[in-house]
Amino acid sequence: MDLINKRGNYMRQIILNIIMTIPFGFLLPLVAKKMNLIKVVLITMTFSLSIEFFQFFSITYRATDITDVITNTLGGLIGYCLYKLFHSLFEY
Repeated sequence: MDLINKRGNYMRQIILNIIMTIPFGFLLPLVAKKMNLIKVVLITMTFSLSIEFFQFFSITYRATDITDVITNTLGGLIGYCLYKLFHSLFEY
């Protein structure tokens, strides 16, 4: 909704949300060897949804937004793609 309403510094928020979850998508297949693209995306989305859920009920009254879930999931996807790229380059 921040993107649609152009509220605040929405572009900065979007970029930071993507950057924040790139390591998650990159490291998840390293920790759990049987990870594929679908599993990484679903786990990243679930992780992001849980963050937004707890933000909604937190005492600090932080805003929840579907854009955060989408951009966090995109970051996980990018991280997984980077993992596949580096894994294929350094695979023996």
